[in-house]
Formats: sequence, structure tokens, C-alpha cells
Amino acid sequence: MNFGKFVQRSTKGLFIFIAVMMIVPLVLWGYMGGGGPDTKEFEGDAGTIFGGTRISRMEFEEQRLRAYPAWWWDKIQHDFRIRFMLSRNQRPDGPKPDEVHNMAWKNIILLQDAKLKNVTATEREVLVRRSQLFSAIMGGRQYQDEMFDRIGRDIFAASPTVFRGWIEDQVVIDKLLDLVTEAEFAEYDRVYEQLGRQQQTVKAWYAGFDPKDFFRDVKPVRPDEIAKYYEANKAKFKVPEKANVSYLMVDHEELKRKMAEPSEEEVKKYYEDHKKSEFQKPHEHQPGEQHRDDEEPKFKAFDEVKAEIPGKIKQKNAEKEAAKLMDRLNVDLGADAAANGGKYTDDVFDRLKAKYANEGIALVHDVTPSFDRKHVDDIEKTVGQNSTLAAWAFDSKNAVGTISQKIATSKGVLLFRLLQRKESYEPGLTEQIRERIVKTLQREQIRKRTGQVAANVVQEINTRGLSAGRRKHPAAEWRSTRYFKADGGDPGVEDAQLGAAIRTNSANLVPGNAMVVPGSNLRNPEKQDWSYVVYKEDAIDAPGEDSPAQFDTARRNLNEDSRRRRRDDYIKVLEAQAERKEEPGLRKDAPTRAPTPVPAPPEEPPHP
Repeated sequence: MNFGKFVQRSTKGLFIFIAVMMIVPLVLWGYMGGGGPDTKEFEGDAGTIFGGTRISRMEFEEQRLRAYPAWWWDKIQHDFRIRFMLSRNQRPDGPKPDEVHNMAWKNIILLQDAKLKNVTATEREVLVRRSQLFSAIMGGRQYQDEMFDRIGRDIFAASPTVFRGWIEDQVVIDKLLDLVTEAEFAEYDRVYEQLGRQQQTVKAWYAGFDPKDFFRDVKPVRPDEIAKYYEANKAKFKVPEKANVSYLMVDHEELKRKMAEPSEEEVKKYYEDHKKSEFQKPHEHQPGEQHRDDEEPKFKAFDEVKAEIPGKIKQKNAEKEAAKLMDRLNVDLGADAAANGGKYTDDVFDRLKAKYANEGIALVHDVTPSFDRKHVDDIEKTVGQNSTLAAWAFDSKNAVGTISQKIATSKGVLLFRLLQRKESYEPGLTEQIRERIVKTLQREQIRKRTGQVAANVVQEINTRGLSAGRRKHPAAEWRSTRYFKADGGDPGVEDAQLGAAIRTNSANLVPGNAMVVPGSNLRNPEKQDWSYVVYKEDAIDAPGEDSPAQFDTARRNLNEDSRRRRRDDYIKVLEAQAERKEEPGLRKDAPTRAPTPVPAPPEEPPHP
């Protein structure tokens, strides 16, 4: 794919995301040193290409450094997994040493071929390429050399000198490959074929096979099957680690209940003080309207938010008062421990609750039921979210009797005390577990039996036709879809999830054939064990509403695909013709350097 064309077509959001997500205190792979390799360290030859052209170690090391941005650029363009990981804020693995090594040789060979063909890059072409890359990543911001160099470091794992050199090489390589692929065009019959397939309207028949109809076929589960399943799935039956705690809470709602309503002046002051942080309107644009950096933010009017401000004021005041009360409680806890030889008394929470009740302050004291890590959310329905119980209660450093630091949740400020913690264990093959295993294996029998019956019907249809398939299992209820567009039309099926599965799977069928669609393909938990048979009765190629434009789009896409394949083939042939011969020990002698940390992110991330 052409670098410039890709940059022009790329969505800004993808590159902005990569720019923001990868500028974190991580460690880059490979050498990102200063301006380039030390000439004394890389004396001699790295090898030869094209039967005698010598490549110096200095030249090879230069291209090895430039292979890092080349590798990342290739992955960003073509590897969906890399883009998916970045979109999930996950750090993908960088290139392996062999990948960097081979990428360096490939670029050396391509640049040598360009040199033989007198293909060079002008200064203007390089500057345009830099500007295109910068604009795609930073949106409409004005080009800055410092920010451009930072993009090279933080996204492409290259020093400024290496990054700029790679871009110049890329201009030359793209010009070379454009020359050898510019005459590649897709054949017209492929264009018509794809266009017809996209415009296809389909009619299908379908039948569902209910697992309940096959209960009669269930065989008794043998004891050895139960034992075998248990041994293979012990982790499923392991009793998890459990704990229970007591807690003492300063309840926000209780504090708010005693507060007076804020005055009109307090409400207005809160609005002015928090206007920018809490009452800014969502940033929106009309279709086709471009974002400008100098746009003024818009805020909700006072009358629009007036009713919700008293609650906000009370909440903030309650949080402040709760924090002060908890500071007092911590002092009291310290006094209790000091009077008891450094340990808290067993009834300390009860006594503190009673003490503060005498002052008119109602604290909440209770004990949670036993819980495991996966069910902390049940406890948080009572104590509030963000309790950190999943980490604190099961931390081996916290012994029974330990009291936590103060914890602010959505409902108040709390102190937890660990009352009990039971380690996880394997219960063995109890009667209750036996019953669970029997039900699981019987359900698996039914699911397989249902799928097998559906598969037999499909085989009959594909061998002898739909009528024979319907006779194979006459109890099945067959229904037909309406004619629908294969690229997203409505099949007219009452169950929308089943309709979507029919549309998706029928695209892979030849008219006159059938296939099994497992119920697990539907997003419906009640249909997970079902099986469906889908039969494609008819498919009609019909021109679309905008056929000329669609033809041009299909032809353009296929032309690009043809040129991409021609480009890849050219590179493979060229590398074979180069017959590269490396000097012994080149891979072994590859320099190792300490990894360089990525700089901190900018104060303001770029706008989309």
C-alpha cells in the first residue's frame, strides 16, 4: 500500500489513539540511541547483494535502526491484531531480532534497485511526506519539528535522525514500487463478479431443532464418566477463598439528611465555581463541520442545572464532614490499641458507635456475609462502590483482626476489620458435585444429538434436495425468508438474532445447498443448545441503485488489491535475485544496547 495514499485515507482517530496510548512510561524495543551508530563499532562489510555489491556494516546498522519504524508502520497498516490491541490499551510485542534483521536487508535491496533505476527523493517530496504523517497523527495542528521528532520516538521507536532517514528511504521505495505497479489493473470480469455478489438478493429456508425433543435419547451417565470429568475439570469445582468483614461507616446520606438546604447565593456561587468542570456542554459538530483549536466551550445555563446543584453542594459537604469524622475515629482507634498492648479490642467498633451516638452522630456498624473475590459487588451494594475489598480482604499480609485504612466509597467513608478468611480447597466428588456433573454431561449429550440430527438433514439436502431433507426429519418446522440483500438486508425473520445469523451464514452457501448453524452463534442464551439448518434456495444478482458509483468503487478496490499483490511479488522476486550473502557472525555481532524509556506524555493530548 502506498504510504502517502494510506496517510491521506487514514482516520485521524487511529493515529491519535496510538500517539496518546504509546506515550506512557514503557520501554521501547531495540536501540533508540542518539543520531546513529558509532562508525568505529561497525567497520568492515556486512555482506554482498546482486553478485558483488558490497554492503558495509555501517550501512547495514543504519538500515537496522530504520527497520524499527518500518516494522511498526507495516504492522499499523496491515495487522488487525496490532490495531485491536492498541484500541484496547494493550501493548503489543515489538519486532523480534530476526524480523528487524530481515527488514533491514529487504530495504537495502530495494534501495539498491532504486539506485540502479535512478529513482531518488527530492527535498520537497520528503517534506511533503513528513507533513502528511504529522497531519494525520496530530489533526489540524501546525507542523512542529519537536513534536514530529517525538512522534518518531514514541510511536515508531526511532531517534529523530533515524526517523527522518526512514521517511526519506520510504519515499524512494514507494516511488520505485509505484513504477512497477502503475500498470496493474483488475480484470473486468472480477469487478463484475464482485459487484454482482455485493448486490445479490437471497431467499432461504430454515428450521430449528429444539434440544427438548431429544431428551428421550439421553443415556445414563456412568460413574467412570463422572470421575473422569471431575478429574479433568477440578478447577471448576474448587471452593474459592472466602472472607467476611465488619465495617464502621460514616454514611453520606445520614449526614446530608441533617443538612440545611443551600441558599440561593450558595447555589449561584457553586455554579460559577464549577461551571467549567461540571457544566460544560458536550463538544459537538454538525456534519461536515471541522474542529478548530480556538473554539470556545459552551456551558449549560444556570436555570438548566439549578435544581441539581443543592444535591451536589450537600454531597461535597457530606464528604468533607465524613473525612473529618474519620480522622477523629482514627485517633480513637489509636488510643484503643495503645491501651490494649498494641492490639484493637474485639468490640472496638461497637464502643465507637455508641460513643458517637451520644454526640448525635449515627455511625453504621455491621458484619458482611461471607464472600469471595467474584462476589464483592454484592457487598458493595451495601457499603458502596470502589471499596477495594477484593484486594484488601484477600491480601495475605492482612491477618484476622486487621483494620483497614479509611476507604471512601460511593456511599461513605469506612473502616473494615477482617473477621475471617478461609483458604480455597478442593471439596472432592461430593453428591452435589456429582449431580452437577450428571446434568452437564446429559446436556452435552442432548446438544450433540441435536447437532447430529441437523447435520444428517443437511447431508440429505445436499445429496438429494430440500424435499428429501424435510422427509428425513418431518417434525421440523420449515419457514422461508423473504428476498433480502446479502450485504445487510432484512430476511423478515421474527427472531432478529436468528435472522442476522441466517443472513451471515447464507453468504457462504451456494444456491441449492444447506448448512448447520449452531445456536451458540446466536446472542440468545435460551437458544445456545439449539441447532438450525439453513438452506439457500435462490440468489439473484441485481444492479444497485447507484451502480456506476459502486462499479467505480469496486474497480478501484480491486485495482489496489492487484497492485498490492504485484508489489509483494516484485519484492519477493527482487530479494531472490539479490542472492544476499552475509558475513559470518553478522547476526551474532548485532549490538545490544540498554533500552530507552519513552518520554512522558504531553500536557494536552491532541484533539481528534
